[in-house]
Amino acid sequence: MSLLSKAKKLEERVHKVCDHFEIYLVNKYGQNLEVRRGQRDVFETKNSFGYGIRLQKGDAISFAYGSDLNDTAVDSIVKASLDTLPFLSKDQKFTFTPKQEMPTCLNILDRKFNEITYSEKYDLLCEMETYALNLNKKIEDVKHASLEDEYESTAIINDLGVSLELERSAYSLSAGVQASAKNDAELAYDTDSRVNFSDLDYKIVANAAATDACERLGGKVTEKYCGPMILRYDVVAEILDELAPSFFSENVHKKTSFLVGKIGEKVYSDAITIFDDGLYTGGMATSPFDDEGTPKQKTLLVENGMIKGLLYDRYWASRMGEVSTGNACREDVTERPALSYNNFYIQPGEQSLSALTKMMKTGIVITEMIGMHTAESISGAFSVGVQGYEVKDGKRKQPISHMVLTHNIHKLFSQVVAVGDDMRFYGSIGSPSVLFEHCELAGEN
Repeated sequence: MSLLSKAKKLEERVHKVCDHFEIYLVNKYGQNLEVRRGQRDVFETKNSFGYGIRLQKGDAISFAYGSDLNDTAVDSIVKASLDTLPFLSKDQKFTFTPKQEMPTCLNILDRKFNEITYSEKYDLLCEMETYALNLNKKIEDVKHASLEDEYESTAIINDLGVSLELERSAYSLSAGVQASAKNDAELAYDTDSRVNFSDLDYKIVANAAATDACERLGGKVTEKYCGPMILRYDVVAEILDELAPSFFSENVHKKTSFLVGKIGEKVYSDAITIFDDGLYTGGMATSPFDDEGTPKQKTLLVENGMIKGLLYDRYWASRMGEVSTGNACREDVTERPALSYNNFYIQPGEQSLSALTKMMKTGIVITEMIGMHTAESISGAFSVGVQGYEVKDGKRKQPISHMVLTHNIHKLFSQVVAVGDDMRFYGSIGSPSVLFEHCELAGEN
């Protein structure tokens, strides 16, 4: 029985007791495989199914969830949900999603997902491990080589005519490579996510991790640095992950965002344009509709440094007199929908990292940042450990390590000189490398 058929069976039970409802079902399964020295180190399977039900009477909305589709179990959950309605706070601002035309969304499912064998996955990891070990004489070990995959099907039905179902897949390949020389050792990681197994390229992942590990060897600590700086794509992606919630309309409404009162204002550099795109081809968060059944879209958030928009789900769009941007997400069926980003990224420029380096002439390139998750959520202030390398006369020189960058996310993005063309996505956050006009680094005490 299809997931949508199961949703319709649930609908029959729910509709008997409540006229206004929304039913959300999700089924997930997949595997997590790790190898170590050519041998299976970890093998895990995952399989989950569940549903969430929201009922509306008057201005009150209740929520319940379960995993058993037995009629008795469903009736019990629905009754418990109904019984809570009189005690819930009233909110006249919310209605469920009406039936709408959905966009066409390509490349979100690997049609061969169930045909990919364990042996194929295992062979891929072994090949990646062997390849990494042979890239450089300084490579001492591959500490981590893993592949995680997931198939997900979702169905949404409500009393306003929404009846939707989708299937999607995701693969995530990662490697941790250790290099050593003399009395120094460095460990570096890289990861790549794809919709289709055939699109995974272990050489990209292994090369990136091995190159970083080798090039960080012998890193020196300088007492102080002041000047221009390039943050590589993966480092900028970490910063974007902390920046994204500033664009959540809920946070702006509650005044827990730096962007309160700044819509229409120029806050960042002319070089910065940011999108949230739920329809990005091959994106990890790409789908025709969000977890409330609202069509996803491409939303312009920053244009040439000017704040142009925010992200909305149905509730916060109603509260703030706007229209949902298709950004409702359920981390699990046990949770109500909440705001999240889709594919959130900085629009790439036209210059390579090499060209940015030559433009900088002399400065620092940061290739690793440690502790960005500690950034202050409203102000954007942060202080993190960094590693990278010096650039002199446009050429790569001495690696640096154990340095500290103290800055502010919003001020940092106001100091962008140029944006590269080398965009990479990490999950659903994407960025190219970025050149900043000024930064200050201090040596760790």
